[in-house]
Amino acid sequence: MTDPWLEEWLEKAEEDFRAASSLDPESTPGAICFHCQQCIEKYLKASMAAMGMDPPRTHDLIALNDDLRRADARFPILAQRLQVLTPYSVPVRYPGVGAAPDDAREAVETMQELRAQIRQLLELEPEQ
Repeated sequence: MTDPWLEEWLEKAEEDFRAASSLDPESTPGAICFHCQQCIEKYLKASMAAMGMDPPRTHDLIALNDDLRRADARFPILAQRLQVLTPYSVPVRYPGVGAAPDDAREAVETMQELRAQIRQLLELEPEQ
């Protein structure tokens, strides 16, 4: 894949992956959850870019996945797993909404699963 737009989406997704993977769930659960959501959002948008689609400006993982499924029948139904990460797009970054260490651990596990599935669909190496 040589499309610079696609490569940029992938680089940004991996940056969030590294951030979420390196933080401590006990001390930074909200930040972990946010970066997990961002990682998968960017992977979904990278998938759109790979298909020649212009990714919309939304944080709604379910809507992004629905658009992808309509464009490519190979794209699996990820909605159930995406629901784990969807609440962490913006609200978790502000007072009044929190995340616990267990939420962070579940978010990381979900991110890892979804990342692997999407990388396979994009025909990328399983791990970078």
